Amino acid sequence: GVAYTANLGSDTVLGITNSAPQSYTLNGLNTASAAIISQSGMDGANGGWAVLYGANPVQANNLNLTIDEDQIRDSERGHASEQVAYIVFE
Repeated sequence: GVAYTANLGSDTVLGITNSAPQSYTLNGLNTASAAIISQSGMDGANGGWAVLYGANPVQANNLNLTIDEDQIRDSERGHASEQVAYIVFE
């Protein structure tokens, strides 16, 4: 009985230092209570993982995302664009 939306987003989510966050537009929800996200691949040689970004990253019509660095010794946090899979629950 819980509404949700799920999708594989477009290849547009960049790193923290690339003007984070990037957003996916959501449709079909009145409210949003939780989200599960997963980076769906790796473009280039710089690894990372998808993260929800900002004080209120999960909204009924918007999901704010970025890619964070995978190595603590790698001081830059830029990243090539990636696709992120998501499920957002009402």
